[in-house]
Amino acid sequence: MTPSERRERAISSRLVSPSAVSVEPSKANDYNSFAEAYAAANETN
Repeated sequence: MTPSERRERAISSRLVSPSAVSVEPSKANDYNSFAEAYAAANETN
């Protein structure tokens, strides 16, 4: 295996990490509520 092949394999294995695959819906919802509040605050200013 050449050094470039090793780098490609390492990069592809990082893209499929367990933390990236299992995103908790509650975290996404927290961000959405924060984004909505932030947008509403900016509209009034």
